Amino acid sequence: MTEYVLEAYGITKSYPEANGQLLPILKGVDVCLERGKSYAIVGNSGSGKSTLLEILATLLPADSGTLSIMERDVKSLNPAALATLRNRALGFIFQNSQLLGDFNALENVMMPLLIKGENASDAKRRATDLLVRVGLDQRLCHNPDQLSGGERQRVAVARAL
Repeated sequence: MTEYVLEAYGITKSYPEANGQLLPILKGVDVCLERGKSYAIVGNSGSGKSTLLEILATLLPADSGTLSIMERDVKSLNPAALATLRNRALGFIFQNSQLLGDFNALENVMMPLLIKGENASDAKRRATDLLVRVGLDQRLCHNPDQLSGGERQRVAVARAL
């Protein structure tokens, strides 16, 4: 039997238009993701890819359908439990990196580890290792505004990992 880490069935989402009508974006989308596999969501601009990703990441509620992550029904979780699930089960890489400007690269990667409850020395060691793995060993102490766009994205990848 296949073990899915994320299952979504019948996902729908519409947005209101200026005339008051609803514009359907997602119409009954089903997604099942297996552990250890990579996936790509492709489509034309405006086809709902970002909306679907935001719903799968629990950042945006669907109008209807079911979503479970690691066998947990997302709708049954209170905000604190949902935040914990996001921190422990999901990694985010946003188009604009969403790095915290007041923190350097190392601190940005450490942040989710500290929130998860790792002690500071373990979080620093792990974050340093991740940044080295993405080729940023010389940029650990640089703030996001001192990094190129590609470097900021690599910090975001390390943070997601």
